[in-house]
Amino acid sequence: MTLKNLNEIAGRLNGQSTDADWAPIFQAHDELVRRVLERIRPGDRFDLFNFPPTTEFLAAMSPDERALYDRLSGLIKWSYSGGWKIERPVESKP
Repeated sequence: MTLKNLNEIAGRLNGQSTDADWAPIFQAHDELVRRVLERIRPGDRFDLFNFPPTTEFLAAMSPDERALYDRLSGLIKWSYSGGWKIERPVESKP
């Protein structure tokens, strides 16, 4: 997913959006994180307790990946109680 595609999807989201509406956002985040982690430590399995330092993780990203990651991180947040959650509703643009 590109930053432009992400912004188009995010522009359609609002407080009434369903999980299905948010699915492309979650999928893009998961794919980006997996791609970067595979670049850092090919073949390793990662979880919350086996994750590279943030500086190493961010340094492994290209500028385009970092822009996408920053935008994705502004839309969603990991909940340590389990699963993704929407940090705040995104207002639709007219």
